[in-house]
Amino acid sequence: MTRPVFISSDFQVLLLISTIVSLIAVIACCYRKEDWLSLVYPIGFFYSFSYLLRLSNQILEIPFSYFLSESDFQFWAQSSVFLIFALIALHRFFGILSSILFAFFISVCAALLFPLLSYFCFESQPIWQVYDQGQWIYLLIFTGAAVWTSEMFLPKSIEPEDSKSPRFLALLFFALPIALFSAFPKPWDADYFSLQSKGFYLSMLSLFVFQLRLALPKEASFSYMFPILWPLSFWTVRYESSMLLLFPLVFGFSFLFPFLALWLQTRHWRQLSAELVSALLVSAAISVYLPFLLSPESEWNHSPYVMFGVQTLYLLSNFLVGSIFVATMLFFQPRKRP
Repeated sequence: MTRPVFISSDFQVLLLISTIVSLIAVIACCYRKEDWLSLVYPIGFFYSFSYLLRLSNQILEIPFSYFLSESDFQFWAQSSVFLIFALIALHRFFGILSSILFAFFISVCAALLFPLLSYFCFESQPIWQVYDQGQWIYLLIFTGAAVWTSEMFLPKSIEPEDSKSPRFLALLFFALPIALFSAFPKPWDADYFSLQSKGFYLSMLSLFVFQLRLALPKEASFSYMFPILWPLSFWTVRYESSMLLLFPLVFGFSFLFPFLALWLQTRHWRQLSAELVSALLVSAAISVYLPFLLSPESEWNHSPYVMFGVQTLYLLSNFLVGSIFVATMLFFQPRKRP
């Protein structure tokens, strides 16, 4: 089973560039400058591992659309998006685990776990039937849960320092919506650039409100990544949502999310972790229930109570998988000798 691709080949180079730009943004914002070259090994290991899995699947014919994609562009675009979220989710472990272990867990997470989650959430449809048109909110939930678990349980004595990259590099995250939409094309007819512009406008609105810094303490400091990332899930849960509904939602939450990140920092969280949990996990948790507000009842996959249970199960199951995966990695961290 393969997903239809409606993106013209004329734009595939541009869209592939967007995934590369997004990958650069993640490396610049989540990793220290002196570690950038060291990421070449885990990234190269991941792409090699993904390609070997695809070759193996051509023999085994396992019905995962990720491995059976007829388009090489779509396969590499999806692989890059999976890698982007794996690098965000597991960034705390870089420098703590050995380079071999880190490359192994990145590859397992991005090349095996994410495709499996996508399959069980969206391709095994008879019972599940989650309402998520973008079909990637699970990535945000998993990544946010992984960052949350790392922050809660990773010993502070061995935590790496925050990245000191220039703030403007976070603006490269504007390419991420393009990368996501090109990696996961949908079978219905749609105005591709109209949908892309909707995500861009919402991120721009969030960044504008964020820059106003209304009621925020003067000493509060945030990365530009924060206001660009969190509106990501609001427009993807239902593409047909009117901007008249989305603009007030994004405008209102643009005031609330900075205060949530500030509160987490008062709990001795690192700034980057506080921003990622707020922008990914909390926003995705809200977006899971937005269909009740944004979509007419005729579009719902179930009756209201059943749909509420399905959406909740979607949220909790992906959160649990992300937490368990990071908890497994905690067993491999170096132990201090007495």
